Amino acid sequence: MSGSSSWIIAVVYLGGVSVGAACLGTTIYMAGHERRRTMQLARIANRLGFRFRRQANSMQRAWFMRFPLFRSGRRRRIRNAMKGRFLNADVRVFDFSSAHGEGPIHRHTVAVYKLSERRIPTFCLWPHSIAAQRDEPMRRQERLIDMPGRPHFNALFEMRGVNPMTVRKLFHSRTLDFLERHPDLCIEGGGQWIAVYRYDYRTRPNELHDLFRVTGQAFRAFRYWKG
Repeated sequence: MSGSSSWIIAVVYLGGVSVGAACLGTTIYMAGHERRRTMQLARIANRLGFRFRRQANSMQRAWFMRFPLFRSGRRRRIRNAMKGRFLNADVRVFDFSSAHGEGPIHRHTVAVYKLSERRIPTFCLWPHSIAAQRDEPMRRQERLIDMPGRPHFNALFEMRGVNPMTVRKLFHSRTLDFLERHPDLCIEGGGQWIAVYRYDYRTRPNELHDLFRVTGQAFRAFRYWKG
């Protein structure tokens, strides 16, 4: 073997070792980051008086599967689940992750509220930039719903549901004003449940106060709906 060939082999070998070490280092860092996140969220849940589970197996619940977010993708997982009371309502907050096709894993922090006495029509509300990326059965099958007299809202969001007239009654002017101020929100609802999240965004532990504030405002908008 010539000297030049030996040099090339050595460089390739060392390059492979470096890449492997970098990948291992990234994996270790991410694992440590996830452990710290779980510990921080567990402490916050304890302070709030919420129950906390590091991993949750809620995918089989009928209420859970009504939301397109949780029906789509593969490798679906719930982590860092907390459950308690907020605004005199049952609420669940958790990290949800899934992958679509061969694409990357998407991670979100989701707040799911339960309406104690009301039932609302099924609908999905997504920012247009997000809706265009999703290939959901509801997006293909359910009817596109616009809001008359609200061109800015219609330009920001794609909304779909079974019964457009009934769904429109959910969105009074103050609700539309609120959503126009928060154009990154996704809301999926139906029956007694409302899920609110920002697509592909996990709330940092020090941002939980803001999560409850914003998702709570969204929940209140639908809480006293009278169909």
